[in-house]
Amino acid sequence: MLLVATHIDERSGGLPLEDLIERYSQIVGEWSVSNAQRDLKNNGIDRLREAIGQHAANLPLMGASWATSWWNATESIRSLKDGPDQFVSDKQLRDVMKAAKV
Repeated sequence: MLLVATHIDERSGGLPLEDLIERYSQIVGEWSVSNAQRDLKNNGIDRLREAIGQHAANLPLMGASWATSWWNATESIRSLKDGPDQFVSDKQLRDVMKAAKV
């Protein structure tokens, strides 16, 4: 879990990190970002992107093959078209997952 404090140009992002980590052991750190600052090197977003990439690469299932049932469900969901936003309803999702035996 990565904690992200936003709008640091408007207020401090200081969180009680040690207390939070003690309570939620899956927290790996805190990052502060600002969308208002145009300078990408100083607004924190590049550092956040790098942290997401590093931590995601170390997740236990990263790089693992998908089960065929999950792959089939994914392909079925991608093929569904429900309106201009390609919205998939809860019922459609459940039906696809059930049909794929997920």
